[in-house]
Amino acid sequence: MLIIVSYDIKDNKRRNKLHKTLKGYGMPVQYSVFECNLNQNQFNSLHNDSQEFVKNGDSILYYSLCDRCQTKISAIYKSPPISGLTIIV
Repeated sequence: MLIIVSYDIKDNKRRNKLHKTLKGYGMPVQYSVFECNLNQNQFNSLHNDSQEFVKNGDSILYYSLCDRCQTKISAIYKSPPISGLTIIV
C-alpha cells in the first residue's frame, strides 16, 4: 500500500532523526513529506519507530492510498521534484 507521511516536528534534532528514519521506509517528495510503499507489517514498524519523535505540539500524519486513488495523484512543479517522485498528471 502507498502511505503518504507528512510531519511537523518543531525540534531540529528530532526532525532530522525522523527524516533519517523515514528514509529507511520510503522516498522524500517534499521537505516534510514521504511516499512509502509498505505492507502492513512495515507500516506497523514505521508507526512504532516514528512515535518517539512526537512531543507536545508535533504531529505525524499517515495517509493510506488505495490503488485507484493513486491514479488520481497530480503535481505541479516549478523546480525539479525530489528524486523518487512519480508524477501522474
